[in-house]
Amino acid sequence: MTADDGALVDAAYRAHRDALTRYVLSLVRDAEAAEELVQEAYLRLVREVQHGTTPDEPAAWLFRVAANLARSWGRRTMIARRRVSVVEPEGREAAPDEVVIRRDRVAALEAGLARLPHADRRAVLLAAVGYRGPEIARLLGRTELATRALLWRARSRMRADGLLVEAAGG
Repeated sequence: MTADDGALVDAAYRAHRDALTRYVLSLVRDAEAAEELVQEAYLRLVREVQHGTTPDEPAAWLFRVAANLARSWGRRTMIARRRVSVVEPEGREAAPDEVVIRRDRVAALEAGLARLPHADRRAVLLAAVGYRGPEIARLLGRTELATRALLWRARSRMRADGLLVEAAGG
């Protein structure tokens, strides 16, 4: 990154950081998350500039990237909340028999995951915590298409073992 590139990023940061933070905060309604998303947007700007693809309109580019990041954050948060409510409904302690059943299911799931090849297990676990296909592909060093096929096969194996059940309506 040249000095001019650094100056461009610095100028964009000084000129738009506060407005961008307010905008993202209005989307996510979480100050800490908004700060992290704004930092990620600027990090992506730095990467773009380093790769020689400086946006023509850095402010517009930053706002678009930040909006996309906020949408992704919202989706991941919604999925996490849904999963938490399935695991432990609010305001109710699990009965002893439910605890035993849950423990057995967890043990079966762990055993099923252990039977998967390493790459399959890693892909399934990354997907389970909210990583998207392109991110998983990059982390595994595979193409997106190969990663989709790998995930499909791994999930099929788990379904065949009775370890994976598709969520209703999704």
